[in-house]
Amino acid sequence: MANSFKNLCVSGLIATALLGGTQALADAPANTRVTVTGLSCLTNPGAADLDDSGTKFLLEFSDFAANSDSLAGSRATCSVFISPRMAQGWAFRLKTAKYHHDTILGVGGKRTTQTSYNFQGHAATTRVSSTMTGPIQAIGYTTVHNIPDAPAAWSPCGAGRSLVLTPSALVGTDADATVEIKTAEIELEWKRCQ
Repeated sequence: MANSFKNLCVSGLIATALLGGTQALADAPANTRVTVTGLSCLTNPGAADLDDSGTKFLLEFSDFAANSDSLAGSRATCSVFISPRMAQGWAFRLKTAKYHHDTILGVGGKRTTQTSYNFQGHAATTRVSSTMTGPIQAIGYTTVHNIPDAPAAWSPCGAGRSLVLTPSALVGTDADATVEIKTAEIELEWKRCQ
């Protein structure tokens, strides 16, 4: 019996070491607040309206559109700063970004949406993108970017760094193409540093 308990404890220590001494949490730590700031494309800056779990909120955009009329207008980018205030000993990451948009693509038209983010003061950038090819008329379409869980995807423990989110939309100029991103549902994930 003593050997079984000893083996179980050793296995637990090895698992903790392999997982980096952290544990993902479904809900945000108590009393967490998130502030959102950004460029003119963001229409709802300020305190994020977090859901009951403290993990999800909505970003609203205006004039966040790309079209194939000109090379200059074929790319749209927005920068958003997500700044949580949480208890010491926690880290967070972007788990999911769901973009709600209108996309109209003629024959051969192409649309790419991309989610890029990093933490202020860190060069490592995480990117996820998706592509759609026409012909298609998708009004109220949702594109989901699930962000891979990797060490660089997490904020430094207890450092209080803002997450710099840079969503973008790109359309080709060789066929009719338009995309307008209206909103983004953002989901964060939390873990306790050990």
